[in-house]
Amino acid sequence: MAGPANPAATQPNVYNQSAGAYNAALAGTGAAAAGPNINRFMNPYTSMVTDQTLQDLERQRQMAINTTGQQAQQAGAFGGSRQAVAEALTNEGFARQGAQTFANLQQQGFGQALGAA
Repeated sequence: MAGPANPAATQPNVYNQSAGAYNAALAGTGAAAAGPNINRFMNPYTSMVTDQTLQDLERQRQMAINTTGQQAQQAGAFGGSRQAVAEALTNEGFARQGAQTFANLQQQGFGQALGAA
């Protein structure tokens, strides 16, 4: 028995099959690379927890600066270099604490948002 005159006419088109598989794999890879959309879970956490915590720290810093100013005024050294140094150290300490607190809260919020997504 002789085969068909044109064997390619009866065989599936390998190019079309592989192009379809390639496109499907590419779409799946793109979806996997995009990952979950965690922003919708991060926004409420950021506004309710992180922002409030940083506002509380700022309020504490202002109270400490006011206390330093009152102590300097009582000592007759208001506006002096000692007061400036004390305020600078207070600001540095609160900046360090604020940055550490913010980083910890963001890390915790990211983990919760990722779990929720």
